[in-house]
Amino acid sequence: MWPAPCPAASRGGDAMTGSRASASERRTLTAASRAVVSGIDDGGGRQLLQVTGYADEVLDGIERFQPYGLSGVAPVGAEAVLLSLGGSRAHSIAVAVEDRRYRLRALAGGEVALYDDQGQTVHLTRDGIVVTSTRKVTVSAPEVGITASETVTINAPQVTISASEKVTLSAPVVQISATTKQGFT
Repeated sequence: MWPAPCPAASRGGDAMTGSRASASERRTLTAASRAVVSGIDDGGGRQLLQVTGYADEVLDGIERFQPYGLSGVAPVGAEAVLLSLGGSRAHSIAVAVEDRRYRLRALAGGEVALYDDQGQTVHLTRDGIVVTSTRKVTVSAPEVGITASETVTINAPQVTISASEKVTLSAPVVQISATTKQGFT
């Protein structure tokens, strides 16, 4: 069921701006809106946005709420959903920011992805997790363990293993295959 028409529109006014609407009706009409991100300050405890809203309206210092454990800085030109607290545009907050230019498309039902504007992704697919990067990938931790019930495969033109103390290979069979052997004694 569609909501009832806006009272301002039924009196011949503009449904979006409520030109004939009362102040209360205008606050209700503008309580939720879309905007385009034109600037970002990510230096404080909460990210602040500058956005362009209705008719080139510029709102500055808009607090952006992000889910716990996830943080991102959307590029300028991204779109935001604003809620105007108490119906006041001066007290708006951003509850969602998305950039359709970079969003991954055609995900299957139940899939999840993290992405950025450089083509880097972490995609939880129906078949496993796929990490894709156009840049170097670094894992930094005091200890890293990899456990696989079947195989671990590394495909690269060059693989370097560097250890300051020792390298241990422990297996019933260690097979090394090379067309040229260097440094073996």
